[in-house]
Amino acid sequence: MAKYSTKFKCKLVGRYLEGKESYEFLANIFNIPDIKLIRVWVNEYRTLGYDVLKNLFKLYLTEEWSYQAYKSYGHLKQSICIYIKYYNEERIKEKLGYLSPVEYRKKNAA
Repeated sequence: MAKYSTKFKCKLVGRYLEGKESYEFLANIFNIPDIKLIRVWVNEYRTLGYDVLKNLFKLYLTEEWSYQAYKSYGHLKQSICIYIKYYNEERIKEKLGYLSPVEYRKKNAA
């Protein structure tokens, strides 16, 4: 069975919750063998919601989400996407020699 990243699961859950795409449609375009997987991810989000996000983005939650009221799901989603981009591409990590993940990959690829 394939393993799916948290980022990928969140992407699919977000697309489903926007209400424009069905489980079947998402399974087909992302080559997921069983729509039950997407149902489970959506149900986990609906059941655990905030706690799931809290575990994924503890630092961001305390710094950003705790102090904002979002007017729409789209606005929250946009904020999450911006943070994921920052986290994956721009943040400086001590373990990476005080480089961003992108800089570290480029340095080690050469």
